[in-house]
Amino acid sequence: LSIQQEEKRARKLADAVDKEEALGSVAVRFQGFQREFPRSRYADKALFSAVLIYDQADELDHALAAAERMERRYGEKASKVARKKKRRTKKARSRRSKLRRNLAQGSGRTERQELLRRNHLLRATFYERIADFRTAARLYESYYRKYPDHSKASTALFNAGVYYEGLGDIDRAVAKFEAYIELFSSKDEARVYWRVCELEASRDKWKAAAECFEAFRQRYRTAPQAEIFESRYRYALALEKLKRPADAKKEFEWLVRAYPKLKRRARDSDEARLAGAHAAFKLLDPDYRRYAALKVTLRKKSLLAKVKGAEDLACAGEACKRAGRFLRVLEYGNGRFGICALTRIGEVYRDLADAIRAAPIPRKLSFDQQEIYRAELDTVALGPEEKGIEAFENALRKAYELNVYNRCLLKAQESLAEINPDQFPTLQRRRLRTAEGVALVGVREEVRVGHPADEILSER
Repeated sequence: LSIQQEEKRARKLADAVDKEEALGSVAVRFQGFQREFPRSRYADKALFSAVLIYDQADELDHALAAAERMERRYGEKASKVARKKKRRTKKARSRRSKLRRNLAQGSGRTERQELLRRNHLLRATFYERIADFRTAARLYESYYRKYPDHSKASTALFNAGVYYEGLGDIDRAVAKFEAYIELFSSKDEARVYWRVCELEASRDKWKAAAECFEAFRQRYRTAPQAEIFESRYRYALALEKLKRPADAKKEFEWLVRAYPKLKRRARDSDEARLAGAHAAFKLLDPDYRRYAALKVTLRKKSLLAKVKGAEDLACAGEACKRAGRFLRVLEYGNGRFGICALTRIGEVYRDLADAIRAAPIPRKLSFDQQEIYRAELDTVALGPEEKGIEAFENALRKAYELNVYNRCLLKAQESLAEINPDQFPTLQRRRLRTAEGVALVGVREEVRVGHPADEILSER
């Protein structure tokens, strides 16, 4: 009673520092009570009160030590030892006294089990706060196993999956998330399922990832339209990894057709913009390769075909009969593939300029005539080369504006340096650094008593 009165006085203190110190003293007294009177019916409650008050007093080390003592003294292992000792004791008792004792102990065990349950969850959060994520994951997992019917069991199971994911134990993480999906129906079930799909992709299990993303749109038809659209995109990427280009192409074609039909909110999402832009860029790749294979010969038709191909892919401005097809990629509003499209436009015009300069020279010309012919070819090539330089510069400008760094940016930098090393010296590449440690996204906070990842895109 005196300890409880001291606790009430401590909680009334206005100064935060004084309040924490006073609460710490109260916790010490509660812990001392348990040690002095270990067989008291209030001993377990006193020790658990010490755990809670140490935590409130911001003494995490003492709170953790008290919580571990609570588990050792009253947990499952301690109960087994106590039961063995009782079996060795052979004393005659009346039937009435046994009944009374069993009723009293049954009530006490129920209260103690609740304290142990709360203490178990507190231990998990304490280890989480001292960054011992492996122990936290183990405790969240064991909490679910011990108390599968409790309201916080689903949260504990989810958090175990999150921490195993952060620790790189993907097999366990996937197992926990799949169990969560199977056992608990919740509003965020689709997001957890999506997380499983991403984990399968992260460990290069592309068949499982493809099946997962393909099933998403059938399993969660009421999911946001942008997520269903993105699932088709991620399915297409997995098909590419499985060396199924024909099937992947069908998905990319569907994405390009379906994008204009999306509702405005879904169409304006970053994920839908990325999927649409990547699909549109990918579908143009075969046409660009065919164009790049064209050579300029002595026949005029070859030059006209090359010029026509360049205009079809990259023409921009009022002089064009129609805008080049790579410009359509810009309409999706995705920075990464917008920069790739600008870089590809630069490559189209640079390739045209190089093809003109590499055109064969008629054999019948004299040496002087050949020099004049080469000079004329160079003059003709300057026009498309300037367009190429402009496109590369636009790619760099947009990349710096959006703070985007990818292979297309590197290609634009290298191309400018090759075209004119004096005007465009080789630019230093940035080094991307990642923070050391464990990345944890999505740990749920409601367990306390008292967070698609940015992809690295491989563009040719």
